[in-house]
Amino acid sequence: MTKAMEQNPKAFRERTQNGVMNQESYLALLKPVVADYRKRDYAFWLPYLSGNPIVIDIACTKGIDCCIEINAFWDDKPNGDVRVTFSIDDGSSWRAFVPVTDSFIITPDGSFVGEK
Repeated sequence: MTKAMEQNPKAFRERTQNGVMNQESYLALLKPVVADYRKRDYAFWLPYLSGNPIVIDIACTKGIDCCIEINAFWDDKPNGDVRVTFSIDDGSSWRAFVPVTDSFIITPDGSFVGEK
């Protein structure tokens, strides 16, 4: 069980129907992962720019496993901003092609683009 499910299991169950998760359920699982990785500094992401993603397998709901994939790449030019993307899916045929996503852009000084 993930932290999001532990914190509010009733709300999580209400966002699923017949064991099929909706977008809000996926976002509830993805949000704490994104928050955790936002704490990492710019230098943390540099080794991942080679195209090797971070992959996290988690239990989404009863009997269903999900995969979170985290990718980092230069946003515009090398040695500039790094865009970090997060996607989550359960491997089902349609969700694998249309994962739920989130992202942020971190600058060399550690600030985030588009945020104050």
